[in-house]
Amino acid sequence: MNTYLSKYGARALYIVIVPIILLISLINSGFLHSQLTAVVIEDTSYTALEYNYYYYHLKNAYIEDHIDTLEGLGFNQNVSAKNQSYNDEQTWWDYFSELAIEALMDDHYYYQLAQEEGYTLNSDELNTIDEILQALDNARGTISMDNYLTAFYGTGMTYDRYRNMLLFSATADSYQTFLYEETLNTLESDDVLTISPQDRADYLTANIHLIVLEATPDLVTHDISTDQILAQSNKIQELSERYTSSANTFRELYDSFSIPETFDTTNGILTNVTKDLLPEELNDWIYGARRVENDITTYVDERTGKAYFVIFDSYGESDYLLEAKKMISTDILSKALDAAKLEETIQYSFLGMKMIDR
Repeated sequence: MNTYLSKYGARALYIVIVPIILLISLINSGFLHSQLTAVVIEDTSYTALEYNYYYYHLKNAYIEDHIDTLEGLGFNQNVSAKNQSYNDEQTWWDYFSELAIEALMDDHYYYQLAQEEGYTLNSDELNTIDEILQALDNARGTISMDNYLTAFYGTGMTYDRYRNMLLFSATADSYQTFLYEETLNTLESDDVLTISPQDRADYLTANIHLIVLEATPDLVTHDISTDQILAQSNKIQELSERYTSSANTFRELYDSFSIPETFDTTNGILTNVTKDLLPEELNDWIYGARRVENDITTYVDERTGKAYFVIFDSYGESDYLLEAKKMISTDILSKALDAAKLEETIQYSFLGMKMIDR
């Protein structure tokens, strides 16, 4: 045997194998996952482990929600998501990664706002996190907590790291909710909508079933004749009798007779109808007395020739609250757009992303 090759060949093999073993050990330990950056949002770096938290959370939730239909959806839990096509352009890994970055961007946005305002979780929210951790501890059986979390969230997910991610995500969610409620409280002040509490009863809305019959104006004068008004009265009365006698269902009558109003997009079943959408006489009927479910009225508007058949269902939300929610929605949309703009700042790390669901 060549003693030189025997001596130095073995050493060379040792030099090659040992680093590989060390690298594999580092990967399996999760050290690289916790150190390598996967993505940068604005100036904040998120490691592969932190990215994995969102990736696996959404992947596991998808599997749980579609457990009975996974095969039909084309996803196999036993095959790497990177090796399965989600559509013609994406793998399942791409799909879950998109969901993960959207969730991470959202949490990043609200967590940064919370940090700037010194916002922290309250005791009840911290207790909820402890309860989640306790539930995991109860479920793991004889498996160590770190191994249990690794099985669900990938290599390197330990108890402490998981708890930190829970705190991060919960703080972002909590602050987003806080902003919503703060906006609502602000909008409920008289300074914003200038409506005093005692006047808010005037801003009720109604949930109703509505059928509208429309008369055709005279082609020359564009007026509604007395005969047309009488015909409309007879027709709407007949319609009401057919309904109350159960000869026809509301939907049958609606399909046969109604001319949908511009605000009617649900086949005559309307919610939170405001007073400006109905004639004053119908408003007087709805709000002048305390209506109960299935109260019925008919009305012919002699100015327009329109005939109305109304079934009262219930009172809706106040017009005041609807206005508040509209303003809140605008505020939330603005913040959502701000969060979406963060996508322009995203930088992915090749090595870090290689650690995702490997």
